[in-house]
Amino acid sequence: MRKIITSGCFNLIHPAHLWFLEQAAKLGDELHVFVDVDERNKTLKGDKAIFSCAERCKIIGALKVVTNTYGYSGPNESFEQIIRRLSCELWRTPQHQIIFAKGGDYSFDDLDKSQIDIIRKYEGIVVLLDYDPQYSTTKIFDKIRE
Repeated sequence: MRKIITSGCFNLIHPAHLWFLEQAAKLGDELHVFVDVDERNKTLKGDKAIFSCAERCKIIGALKVVTNTYGYSGPNESFEQIIRRLSCELWRTPQHQIIFAKGGDYSFDDLDKSQIDIIRKYEGIVVLLDYDPQYSTTKIFDKIRE
């Protein structure tokens, strides 16, 4: 069994988010999505979230490819606690693995080092998926402002 993990702001859901989540889900059996809480979203992106973390979790969680969503506030125990639980569940199954997927708009140097360390601690791997630069939340906001 393979459990896929990803994280992001998902401030304004657009086609590239949907495509990414569909591609991530194809890597395994379950897709677990960490959605940045409003404060973390503002710190990372400099923007106030359009929708609250709870609303973004509900939107992402409604997608048929998503198994579960979690509000994520940053490098604290919550991420590791969830990864530990998923890892413990996996050890009961043959061919178990946790895969941390991020969009190709990131490089390995851009990723949250604490998340990567936790994934590796539980013998998981990190993959970067393709990215369509045609869509980005920033570009959509810029277009709206015009």
